[in-house]
Amino acid sequence: MVRLCGALHTKPKGGGGVGVDGRPVIPHHAVTAMYTIANGHAIWSKNIQGDTVFVARVEAMRAGDQVDLEVAGVVGKWERMRDGHDGRRTSGLKPVGEMRDAWNRMLAKLRGTRIEIREVIAADSYLAALAPLLSEWESPEDEAAFRDL
Repeated sequence: MVRLCGALHTKPKGGGGVGVDGRPVIPHHAVTAMYTIANGHAIWSKNIQGDTVFVARVEAMRAGDQVDLEVAGVVGKWERMRDGHDGRRTSGLKPVGEMRDAWNRMLAKLRGTRIEIREVIAADSYLAALAPLLSEWESPEDEAAFRDL
């Protein structure tokens, strides 16, 4: 276990570990390395280098959509920013929740440096995405058949 920006973060060899908010993290396989320069309170899609598919996904996201990222070794949630008051699209990701505090502390040390970004899947995000697929088994017949198991 290592302490990063005041938060405990475990990162075993091979990826995975625990995020800044204590959620378990499943490594995202077949990841293309991505980098950006730490220069503000958001990560702008135009500054992400490496994975053009991910950049296109960020630009296609709606305001408020969230993604789990490992940024400079710390895992947390990032949210697509709202569009400007004049209607212009804002293609940036801002940290949310505990990641916001961690990012602000990190930014003081990392500003101007090249940092690695990796998309990860937090266990709770993975389970939430799976729930609709499993709902087909929720029927009165299944409940009666498997109630005593």
